[in-house]
Amino acid sequence: MSQACEDAVKSFLEKVLGRLTFKMIEELFSRALDQNPVFKAVERGGAFGKNILIVLGGRGCGKTLFIRYAKYYLTKLGWDFRYVSPQDLGQGQDAERKLADIFEDALKKIEGDSNYKVAIALDDIVEAPVTVLDYIKDFIVPNVFKHAGRLMLIVAAQSERTVGQKVAAVYLLREKLGMAQYAEAFFGENPRDKLYESFGRSYLKGSLVETFRGAALINLDAFWSSLRSLSKVDDLANVIEEIARFYTINSAGSCDTFLNEIARLKRGLALLALSSLPRVVRRDEKIIIEYTGPVGGFKPSDSSTETVIALNGQGIADLLYKFLTDSRVKDLVNRAERVYGCLSSGKGSLEADEVKQVIMDAANLLPDAEARSVPVNALLKPAGGQTHGRGRRLDVDVIAVDLSKEPRILVLHSLKTDKRGYVTSSSMNKLRKLVGMGIPSEAELRYLIIIAPRKTYEKNVLGVVDMKRLGRDVILLPVDTLDDKDRSLILLLRGALNCPYLDNELLNVLKRIVLGTLTLKLRREGIPHLAFHMLPLAG
Repeated sequence: MSQACEDAVKSFLEKVLGRLTFKMIEELFSRALDQNPVFKAVERGGAFGKNILIVLGGRGCGKTLFIRYAKYYLTKLGWDFRYVSPQDLGQGQDAERKLADIFEDALKKIEGDSNYKVAIALDDIVEAPVTVLDYIKDFIVPNVFKHAGRLMLIVAAQSERTVGQKVAAVYLLREKLGMAQYAEAFFGENPRDKLYESFGRSYLKGSLVETFRGAALINLDAFWSSLRSLSKVDDLANVIEEIARFYTINSAGSCDTFLNEIARLKRGLALLALSSLPRVVRRDEKIIIEYTGPVGGFKPSDSSTETVIALNGQGIADLLYKFLTDSRVKDLVNRAERVYGCLSSGKGSLEADEVKQVIMDAANLLPDAEARSVPVNALLKPAGGQTHGRGRRLDVDVIAVDLSKEPRILVLHSLKTDKRGYVTSSSMNKLRKLVGMGIPSEAELRYLIIIAPRKTYEKNVLGVVDMKRLGRDVILLPVDTLDDKDRSLILLLRGALNCPYLDNELLNVLKRIVLGTLTLKLRREGIPHLAFHMLPLAG
């Protein structure tokens, strides 16, 4: 019996990981939709009390599955529901007319029946022609205002998609929805900017639902970003267990052997899930997403590299499938569960230089990047090809990213302190030299990352650096934003904590967790500058 139910779950997950139409998703997911932890969080956020729902997220976040849940939720309340995909509309000149036909038919029913109410869901809408987006702006949004409470618009878009030089989701928010008639009635004052800022901020805040006057922005990636922390491993483990149960109910109905094993090893699964990397859509847009894309390019490559593709719905489904079908992954999960115990037990003080060294070591695992120590004059070659004579013996720690595109250089410098807590003169002298030699240069895509023990050390930096440069080409990151679990991770990687279960494969898992968590937690005034500069690009 246990083998039969596990086979049913495997078969179900295999289907889930394929390309699915909305109809296929409806057939696969017919039970326990209100038990999905993501959907429960959306409902708690008050999204369904609004007239316009904007659903965003990176590839694999579950936008279409959410629309399936929206249909389930709204039809229970007496709403008609119409799903429209880009394939339904096509790419030709008829796309706008096809949408108009659907919309006008819904309007006729609203006008002919005082009890009729309908939700129109437009999936992957940024893939449609611009004329369709214009029709939404000029006709659908004004009619949603006119028929508020009886006509609901749901638009879904992939956060990472770009069209030319534009991020398509940003274009949808700023140039279409934010410019529509009655936009202020739905989104408040300055709707273009408010929508854009809410989108970027939602991931950083871990805010799944951002509500406005008459609309809600649902960033599915933000649900997972709220769990992207070692201190949230227990919460993430519980979410993974809930999702495993959700898949089981929709496939085998019940499978105690599988679910009991997940319950026993859920922290190991959560630890592996954290070893996936979020992505930056574009460096200039400063938008971070969770993204199911190619995972190749990590250095060195081992079986753990391919284990977790993303911290999102599809990534968790993929992890659970591998847990069921690959004995190496199951063994890795078992070992990760034991290593988590080492992280739970370790505490200790932390130096800024230790954080810098751990980041340098971890950065060498990044695709399209390189971390090493170089002579400072190697960064300062004038047009004639001759290096500067000054600073010839001064070495700096450098992370070079986007090597195959438009390379940018991150120069890491830590503020070391003496026993009394004062910054050492050698640290300050080196900082003066780096600034004086022109190492930080926004125009040349060269950034000076200063890692400090606490935010109070900003006054030392301001003695050397103009205030206007902070947050631009000079970035100060205090390590006191890190918690006990983060400190345990760093001490473990620095060899200051003993963990008999740690091998090279799990060492690389922990280094990737550094990249996927600490870069987001090291912030100045709430902004994770290091993550914006260092995390790999989507696509």
